[in-house]
Amino acid sequence: MGLLDVVQFSPDDLIGNDSLIGGNEIISSFDPAFVIFLFMFIFLIIVGVYVYFSLAFMNIAKRVNKTKPTGIAWIPFLGPEIIKWHASGMHWWPWLLFIGMLIPILNLGFIITIVVFSYIWAWKTYKVMGRPGWWVLIPLIGGVIYIPGFALVGFSIAGISYIVSFILLGIVAWGEPSKKKK
Repeated sequence: MGLLDVVQFSPDDLIGNDSLIGGNEIISSFDPAFVIFLFMFIFLIIVGVYVYFSLAFMNIAKRVNKTKPTGIAWIPFLGPEIIKWHASGMHWWPWLLFIGMLIPILNLGFIITIVVFSYIWAWKTYKVMGRPGWWVLIPLIGGVIYIPGFALVGFSIAGISYIVSFILLGIVAWGEPSKKKK
């Protein structure tokens, strides 16, 4: 009695209706209610982060008293940038880089430059609010530590760094202003 006599297996066993490999059983095993719940959960997280950022930058604009109206913080993507720009007191010309984003070949360079200016504006805004400017760099630390070989550890550190940056933004927006040393 050999091994093939004990194990009764044929390739047709993989194609039948009871298999996990053949057909659409894996795809159809997802419950539509679960998928809808997942999308709703992600949507609510995105809306919550948007509301948090808008309220934080609205309060920063109110405390810096350079941006009127403070409701400009509710403009998606541009509102916080306008508030950071006003609070930092920098020149207006970096806003011309947004026009450069429309040039097909050069737009990546313009986007990178806008992101750099956004970090500079945020750094100076944190300084104006009496907080250390390096707080702005915390999300970058998590992104740099992310190494594909250590995906789980890097992803956790990146997630923690974003949560810490949200908390620090709240401290900047609603915390007591620190005393400046002369």
